[in-house]
Amino acid sequence: MRTEARYQAYRRLARYPLFLAGLLFLVGFTLAFDPHLDTIDKHHHVGRYLTLFAWAVFLADYLISLALAPDRPQYIKTHVLQAVGVLFPPLRILLIFHVTYVVVSKSRDRFGARVREYLLYTSTLVILVASMAVTIAERNAPGARIVSYGDALWWSAETISTVGYGDMYPVTVLGRIIAVVLMINGFVILSVLTATVAQKFVSAQQNAAADGPQPDPLPEPEV
Repeated sequence: MRTEARYQAYRRLARYPLFLAGLLFLVGFTLAFDPHLDTIDKHHHVGRYLTLFAWAVFLADYLISLALAPDRPQYIKTHVLQAVGVLFPPLRILLIFHVTYVVVSKSRDRFGARVREYLLYTSTLVILVASMAVTIAERNAPGARIVSYGDALWWSAETISTVGYGDMYPVTVLGRIIAVVLMINGFVILSVLTATVAQKFVSAQQNAAADGPQPDPLPEPEV
């Protein structure tokens, strides 16, 4: 039985997977058009796999939403652009970023919940886009240590988490600029995350103190 509550619950659940699929499509689309002969075969294969996976997610989302929608004709009428996006995936990228905007602008959760959502979306966006950018910058540079998108993902995770094992590092000017941007984002994300966790602990302690046993009332004086 189709109900509005089930449909809205699915839409909330699907927001982040759709956002991630949109970013993966963007990365795959870029890698699929790699013009450099040294990396053309590897990146074309990876790019095709990523775009195909993202398209499958888009198609599944449209079909599931259509099945759960309380009013199917109305859903089809109001989601023509999404249907076209399934047939023409590059257009779907615009819809993914629109979903992200709706998530951020219409969230009715408390501040802490919104912060966690910002962190999830922002860190995903920064890691995937920075990995794609550093791959383009480094892949054919002399003495490059980052020559594939997999290498770039590992390096981005190291950098944004401030771990920095040193096994991979950029050798070009553009790659180092991207590294600085990642470092700044990593510092900000970790700072906000630390503040959010500390706020949670303080709130939990305050709630525990408020819910604790109350002192017995003073006995009434005898008359």
